[in-house]
Amino acid sequence: MKFTDVQIENVLAIGEAKLSLDTLGLAHISGINNDETSADSNGSGKSSIGDAISWCLWGSTARGVSGDDIVNTIVGKGALVSITIDDDGDFWRVTRYRKHPKGKNSLNLAHHDAATGEWIDATKGTTALTQKAIERLLGCSEEVFNAAVYSGQEMMPDIPRMTDRQLKLLVEQAAGVDVLAGAYEIARERMRKVAETRAQAQIAFDRATERHRDALASVERLNDQKTQWDTDQVTKIAGLKTQTGAAVKAFQTAKAELDDDGLKKVREDIVDAQEKIEAVQSEVARERDLAADLTQAQSALAQIQRRLASEETTAAAADRSVSAAEAALERTKNGVGQPCDDCGRPLEEEHLADAIANAETKLKAQRADRDKCIAHRDAAKSKVAAFERAVTAAQKDLDDHRASMTDVSAEGARLKNLQRELQIAQAARTEVERLRVAAQTIGKRWKDEAAAENPFNKMLKDADDTVVARAAELEKSKGSLLKAAEELGYAEAVAGVFAPAGVRAHRLDEATPFLNERTAHYLGSLSDGAIDAFWTTLSETKKGQLVEKFSVTVEKPGSAPSFNNLSGGEKRKARLACALALQDLVATRATKSLELWLGDEIDDALDAAGLERLMGVLEEKARDRGTVLVISHNDIAAYARKTIQVEKSGGRASVSII
Repeated sequence: MKFTDVQIENVLAIGEAKLSLDTLGLAHISGINNDETSADSNGSGKSSIGDAISWCLWGSTARGVSGDDIVNTIVGKGALVSITIDDDGDFWRVTRYRKHPKGKNSLNLAHHDAATGEWIDATKGTTALTQKAIERLLGCSEEVFNAAVYSGQEMMPDIPRMTDRQLKLLVEQAAGVDVLAGAYEIARERMRKVAETRAQAQIAFDRATERHRDALASVERLNDQKTQWDTDQVTKIAGLKTQTGAAVKAFQTAKAELDDDGLKKVREDIVDAQEKIEAVQSEVARERDLAADLTQAQSALAQIQRRLASEETTAAAADRSVSAAEAALERTKNGVGQPCDDCGRPLEEEHLADAIANAETKLKAQRADRDKCIAHRDAAKSKVAAFERAVTAAQKDLDDHRASMTDVSAEGARLKNLQRELQIAQAARTEVERLRVAAQTIGKRWKDEAAAENPFNKMLKDADDTVVARAAELEKSKGSLLKAAEELGYAEAVAGVFAPAGVRAHRLDEATPFLNERTAHYLGSLSDGAIDAFWTTLSETKKGQLVEKFSVTVEKPGSAPSFNNLSGGEKRKARLACALALQDLVATRATKSLELWLGDEIDDALDAAGLERLMGVLEEKARDRGTVLVISHNDIAAYARKTIQVEKSGGRASVSII
């Protein structure tokens, strides 16, 4: 994978730059800082080229600069980096903006259509999704990219002096073991979920097995019930057949016993008796009328007798009142000094005549009232006598009529007997009808039961269908269980692969020989083989046991038994060789070969001989990577094919290739 063209605008120190990075070989990036004459090339913006590439692809520089801090402070806006990538003949363009008038803060991805020659937008819905698409395009993560492409003085670790813990973390990260640890956790979580799925599948299978077993038991039970129904039905039909025969026979017997002629004769005799009785109905009506007249006369007599009794009582009372008035008159005539009947005061001489006159008047009135009551009593007596004669006459008329009436009592008794005979005959006929209906009903039941279908047939069919359906469910759940068990086996195997005893150990076992080979290669070039460095991940205890322990042993045979005994330049070479070897280990984790490498002031503190050997190493990298950019204060133009000059004026740097 090549980075063919880079366009930079207002990023860090660079104001505007366009570079073609396609197979530049070994190129020297030098700088001129016109803003600070005392700084020489420092602060000119040489490192901004590598930072711009890293920021465009990942949103952050290798040194951790991101956000608005990436924008050139003089302009304050319009930051843009666009990189054209050649992925084995397939061209892509990545463009990132910050505070840009048009692009705002966006990340864009475009694909070149070879057929039309146009750039087709391949940007995803969000920046995060677009970033993932770029990562898939590059075939590595940000950590792998920066570690494989960028080597700077600020980021170069003092590997030979590191402790076991520090070195372990560094090697594990370089070898991707830390990623494997994350993968192990993911694999374990997936294994847990698959185990849950398998457990659920087992539960579903057990449930399906139980349901299938229940369905089979239901079929067996229904078969027994069907057989029992058939047996019971035979008995029931036989019983109904017998009952039908008996009912028909009872009906026929009762019907045969019916005397239609006798019934006809009874009805004729009833009509004859009724006609005879109806013939004397006028006499009966006259009898009723005379009886009613007698009753009316008796009622009137009783009423006048009650009135006579009342009148006699009233007349007796009036007679007593007259006697009392006569006695009062005599008392009045006989006595001055007698109490007055009206006021109760003693009578005086001058009042006696008035009192006598008053008593006589009262006596006269009482006698008149008595005479009136006697007249009423006598009138009532006369009426009683008249009503008594009327009652006697009515009784005589009724008795005389009855004596002359035709006697129909014999016909009435005969009619009653005939009616009883008719009721008996009708009851017999009703019984015959009842027996007919009963025979018909029991016969229909016999016919219906004989034609009846076993109700368990449908239930049995449904149960059979259920067995088939549940067998299918059982087979499906069995398949799911087997699949889940298989997936669990795979998940357990994957977890085992990513477990500490799995691929991690294998990866570290591969990493150590690789690091030793690459370190020896670089030290052989940098020191003519005078310095040796050995990476180890195992150490032997006093008991002779091997334990995991990371270390780098550096020595110069014959003069320096350890790293601390080396000179400053030799230490620099050892650090550089270990760092480059570690960087090569990281680069092996990329799925695509990255044809770009950037070294930032890695030649610092090297003498002329060391610098020459380093240039040989970098020339080798240029042959391997296609383009190697070296930022240096030293004059290494003689070793480089091209010189990229960064010149800063007025706070903004321009870039040119010499």
